[in-house]
Amino acid sequence: GESYMILGPLAGAARFKDVPGLRGVRSALIQPLTSSGGVIGVLCANRTSSPLPFDESDARNFSIFAIHAVQAVLNARLMRQLSLSQAHLKESERINALGRVAASVAHDINNPLTCILGSAQMLETSKLTPEQAEDVACILEQTERCRRIVEDLLTFGRGSPPILKPEPVVALVESALRLIRWDIADGVAITREFSDTAVVMADALQIKQILINFVRNALQAVASARAPRLTLRVKPDGDMVRVEVSDNGHGFDEALRKKLFKPFFTTKAPGQGSGLGLSVCAGIAAAHGGKLEAVSRPGEGATFALLLPRVTEAG
Repeated sequence: GESYMILGPLAGAARFKDVPGLRGVRSALIQPLTSSGGVIGVLCANRTSSPLPFDESDARNFSIFAIHAVQAVLNARLMRQLSLSQAHLKESERINALGRVAASVAHDINNPLTCILGSAQMLETSKLTPEQAEDVACILEQTERCRRIVEDLLTFGRGSPPILKPEPVVALVESALRLIRWDIADGVAITREFSDTAVVMADALQIKQILINFVRNALQAVASARAPRLTLRVKPDGDMVRVEVSDNGHGFDEALRKKLFKPFFTTKAPGQGSGLGLSVCAGIAAAHGGKLEAVSRPGEGATFALLLPRVTEAG
């Protein structure tokens, strides 16, 4: 990082004739700001009023000032990194605490819930009037909804590691669709676009949990659409395989997208969701070495994507 002196006036220099902003510069000092062999910036001082050009003494002082400038830039970067790390640590601690509370609450709820479910199932086999049968069916439906929320709470709290085996991605997608086929209304069109036959190391049950969550959310998004449509894609993405579920529903904006994978955030009506589904899915994807993405615009539908590392020939 040596200093460069340019004696002026620059208006007389042919190489600066097309730069109007430099015509009033009589003399200039330029100092690259370097750190560990890399350039992090450039410091420039221009003399515009004094007719005296910069000299060697000015250049030495300028070099000393540049050293302090480098240190200031590096300190600012370090403080920014520390701030981000601290924020990430606080978020991790908060999520861990939430996980412990969620698991504890789920265990406390599970026993009475099992009792209610069993009693309702026994009632269902009894001789009931049509009104009583309707009430029992409502109890069973709502208890089953509570059971799914408790399962989400337990999964969120445990964070159990996946049991990985080679799994063809397309087969996982088709299996997830079969498991949720009763939730798909007759008027919903399902389009498959499978351009990748990749194999991934995956816990099949956990990956299908992500895909079922994607499809259920998409079905809710298209519930009021005129021609409801879901598109499932499996395609390459570098050394990853991308599994997408797209819908033509109401979509969402960027502000909402940033909150989608946070614990206990939901856009559903009270009693319709725990806000843990996508958060749990994000944890599962991370444990597989992958990630989740969401892309949407209001009124233009949404696409949720799961990215997983593909199995290579080298293993």
